[in-house]
Amino acid sequence: MVFLILMGLRLSYGIASRYKVQTKGSDYRKKPSLSSPTLKTKQRSTTTMTNVEYLMMAKELNHKITFKIVKDWYGSQTDIQRFQEQKKRFNGFKIASHNPNSWQIDLAFWEKRPILTAININSRLGYAKLLRNKTAATVLAALKAFVRLHKVNILTSDNGSEFMNLQAQELFKSKTIDHYNNEPGDHGTMGKIERFNRTLKQRLTKMSPKTISQKLITDVIENYNTTFHRSIGMTPNEAKDKVMDADLSHNQVEAERIEKEFDVGSSILYRLKKQAFDKEAARWRKAVYKIVGIDGYRVQIRSRNGHTLYKAPNDLKLVKTETTDAVINRGDILEAEKILDHKKTRSGKYKYLIKWLGNEPDSWEPFSNLRLINKNRRLS
Repeated sequence: MVFLILMGLRLSYGIASRYKVQTKGSDYRKKPSLSSPTLKTKQRSTTTMTNVEYLMMAKELNHKITFKIVKDWYGSQTDIQRFQEQKKRFNGFKIASHNPNSWQIDLAFWEKRPILTAININSRLGYAKLLRNKTAATVLAALKAFVRLHKVNILTSDNGSEFMNLQAQELFKSKTIDHYNNEPGDHGTMGKIERFNRTLKQRLTKMSPKTISQKLITDVIENYNTTFHRSIGMTPNEAKDKVMDADLSHNQVEAERIEKEFDVGSSILYRLKKQAFDKEAARWRKAVYKIVGIDGYRVQIRSRNGHTLYKAPNDLKLVKTETTDAVINRGDILEAEKILDHKKTRSGKYKYLIKWLGNEPDSWEPFSNLRLINKNRRLS
């Protein structure tokens, strides 16, 4: 690991010649020289410099050093890369589907009353049903009412137990509904339903109702479904049973760009969340991850010890170094290799012995800790 602030940058010809360089028509390697000159800290060798600036400094030491040598060295220094900004290179994916009967579903709340909400991904057709509570039985009854009223082939939800419990899964299976769920922390996948929830609440707020009722919600939804929607160029009722081909074409172009940029097996850093007053702080996570799959606009990455994340391509930075272990916190996702055993506890629930991918030791986990995330990934 090279600490530029403390040690300066050693880019003499001897060190740089670890890379093959062509001289007099032949390739050769030269061992590092202990007497090689070193750039001192007083020469402004800091983590904020670009590879071009490093090249200019290296040229002062040895004019034979090429830009490719410096660029390769620069890309392998994670301590430098963590502080370098990277412009966003990809346009966002549009939430779209080839199936006109693809929906997103969620639980919203008005004060303390739960509302089951749903929106058609293509037509933007909205649905909302006021619930007495959010118990599994109440939500299940509302789900049955929803699928009776609307044709549903594909349904996407979050990881809430009201959608992941056995009764809900059996309902989806009996109705031949493909159910997908987003991974924790992913707010992009459920973007349409989250925006619909905000719209519903905004309209209810403007009406200032003393009490909420299903009739009031039905009136709001009817108004929403008959109002011109700028993004689709018509009302949701008019767009019913249609597929938004423009959104699909946009996504296809972006998916091809992402697959061209990111190869399965490549090493990457992922972007840290911005915090107040940390302009000069590191931009990228210290741990080095490996790309293990691509799912449309999401890239699945995994650390050496099995920590698994799904990240947008604009939050990833390619580096030329080996993967490392990541700090694993409570609630983080780890990918299981297989279930080794199971046992029944005194409460009647089951625990499972999990063999994890990576270096994490096997552990017994309750069913509530296990999530099956359905993905459509391109794998190696």
